[in-house]
Parts: sequence; structure tokens; C-alpha cells
Amino acid sequence: MKLADFKEVAKELEATVAAMDRINALARGGIKARAEAEKKSMRLSKRVSMAIKSHPDHGEDSQLLRACGFKPESEIRSGRRRSNTATTQETGQSGLLQ
Repeated sequence: MKLADFKEVAKELEATVAAMDRINALARGGIKARAEAEKKSMRLSKRVSMAIKSHPDHGEDSQLLRACGFKPESEIRSGRRRSNTATTQETGQSGLLQ
């Protein structure tokens, strides 16, 4: 291999690396822009839902809220898990395997 051949291969590699760096920078910028747009959209969505919930003609369980894609208050679960005591009282057995 001659020095000129090696330099040509090295130049191709440098060009490829530079192109990939530009692509990565564009992707990072796009990801950041998408994240900002999502935050803005979520804030506006929350404002719309709160406006519907607080309107005297609609409220927290209105059909308008459902039509806008939000979940009515009556359908939102508390997020708390039931304890084993309810099962124990109903069946008369402990929750442990015997």
C-alpha cells in the first residue's frame, strides 16, 4: 500500500465521521425540539381539561370531557392497592399459603 492510498482511505473515514456527527447533532436537536413540544402540548391539554372540569355546565364527569379524550373523574382509579385484609375478611383465610 502506498502512502497516497492510505491518505485517501483516511480522508473517506474523516468525511464519514463528519457526516455522522452532523446527523447526530440534527437528531439531538430534533429530540430536544420534540420534548419541548410535548411539554407545551401537555400543559395546554391540562388547561383544556381543567377548563372543562371547572365549567358549570360540564364538570368533572361530563361527556364533553370524554369527547375530548380525557378520562372522567368517576373512572379514575385511586392508585392504591387493596390490602389483604379485605380478602381475609371475605373468605376467612389468611393471604399466606399454608
